[in-house]
Amino acid sequence: MSSQKFLLEDFELFFSQFIRVLLNWERLKETKANVRVTIYNGLEPFSNWYLPWYLSSMRKEISYRDAVSKPLTLHQVVDDLSILDEARRCRIQGLSDSFMECRASQCPQVMIASYALPGNKHLILDGNHRASALALSGVKAKVMTFEVFGLIKQEILPDLKFWEKVM
Repeated sequence: MSSQKFLLEDFELFFSQFIRVLLNWERLKETKANVRVTIYNGLEPFSNWYLPWYLSSMRKEISYRDAVSKPLTLHQVVDDLSILDEARRCRIQGLSDSFMECRASQCPQVMIASYALPGNKHLILDGNHRASALALSGVKAKVMTFEVFGLIKQEILPDLKFWEKVM
């Protein structure tokens, strides 16, 4: 694993059109958050990587706004892909199949954006389907993460409400 600092302004230029979660870019800049680029040999342990997808107690996808929602990890996706809606499942399975096909010829390379969480955990902001497919496929890959290290506040990213209480 190797790591390098990256400018928040460059992160915004590169990812602002791809990140679909409600990241408050202006508030993030005000807090002087920083970004680190890290290259991993895979995403294990999968339980440390969270997706901006949420489950009910009945193990069905729901909105983060729902009072009973719980953040979903890559481990849960690998353990039971059926918890996801059909469109998401199909997209992940298709990507997973393509990762398995290139296993013989070369090691896949995947790029994701994430937000650093307490306890060396990560919330994936962009690349959720790719990360899920990679985990599901079991293929070893190089993963380049552009990770924001900022305040754990809902005002920056509503999804952070699940970790704000921990801080």
